[in-house]
Amino acid sequence: MSEIKFDISMDPDNINLPSKVIHEESTSFIDEEGLLPGTSESRETSGFLALSYGQTQPSVIQFAPIADQQALVNMALTSKGANLHYELMHNNQLLVATQGETDNAVFTVHLDKNGSYTFTLHNHLDRTSPPNLVASTEPSQNIHTQPGELYQLTFYHQGHTSAQNEANDVQIYWGDNLIYTLPSTKSEGKGYTFSVEGVAGADTTKLQFVSTGNEHAIKDTIHDVSVMSTAQNKVPIDFAYVVADMQGNETHGQFTVNITTTPPIQVSNHEPFDVIFEHGVYQTIIVSDGNAQHNPLTTINLDNLFNHLAISAENRVVEVVQREENGFATNVYEVKISDKSQSLVPITVADVQLSFPGGDGGLHVFQRNIFIEEGGSNLMPPLGLGHDHLA
Repeated sequence: MSEIKFDISMDPDNINLPSKVIHEESTSFIDEEGLLPGTSESRETSGFLALSYGQTQPSVIQFAPIADQQALVNMALTSKGANLHYELMHNNQLLVATQGETDNAVFTVHLDKNGSYTFTLHNHLDRTSPPNLVASTEPSQNIHTQPGELYQLTFYHQGHTSAQNEANDVQIYWGDNLIYTLPSTKSEGKGYTFSVEGVAGADTTKLQFVSTGNEHAIKDTIHDVSVMSTAQNKVPIDFAYVVADMQGNETHGQFTVNITTTPPIQVSNHEPFDVIFEHGVYQTIIVSDGNAQHNPLTTINLDNLFNHLAISAENRVVEVVQREENGFATNVYEVKISDKSQSLVPITVADVQLSFPGGDGGLHVFQRNIFIEEGGSNLMPPLGLGHDHLA
């Protein structure tokens, strides 16, 4: 994805920040999904400065000096490995955060004289990965979970060709639910990831790998098991501001903008991988070019999701749209599902980002790296090319 440049000018006529709809709150949320090319998600959020509410006399509203923005500076935020650099402009009513001392803006915040703020996100923040909640290599263990919270269960299976290990399937249970069975005939190495929920009314969920064979056989074939929360990873950023009245009396306050994101599923095209949707949860899937000469497919399995939504096989519709930005095809592909017996707007379940360009190769590039299993005809679903105008 190309860098978003921000033209920082000291000429007030060159900055166009129209007033946004004001929300009567001092905390706002913005999701990094809006940074995807061609997305309909907003990169801006607005809010109301609580201290300016009810002001009857003209006042000056400004950011506190950077030296006084300790809550912001102490976060030590980075973007693409570079420390954020902060600068105030336009009578201290515009705060600009860049990747180091470059012109690559990460976010900008504008204070309006009417008592509102507008936060615009330009680039991703670096984040630490959610911790792996799996504590041991035991085939059966209790995972600390929150009721109803969403998690990503991932593991790798390396089958064996010996007759002893071929004889038994491996069943995967999440709580009391059998979510998948690894056939005994599987001998290729493969990764699997599932969207699952914490069991209702409990602070743990049991994860089990069960086989009629011995426990050692499971330990030999199942590797790198992880359970990670996919609850929105929230980064709350506090900004300090000052309101001065006509007599020069100053009042200090702060507002918070929460930048959220859903941790992506990272896969590589040098080994096959199954992404199995259990729920209608939006996911970002990033496929990296691990080996250009070897292209095992990543499979997006939507069968369980369609069953969960009670959409019959004959009414299942899957559409893949290559996103465009500024009239150019990108390497981001939107996966949508719908029920052809209903007139509802299609649901976007995933945005697949290829680390190598799709561009003019379009959906042919997608098909060489991604296969969609939808549980109906088992054929590649209807494909489209164009702007995201349905979601």
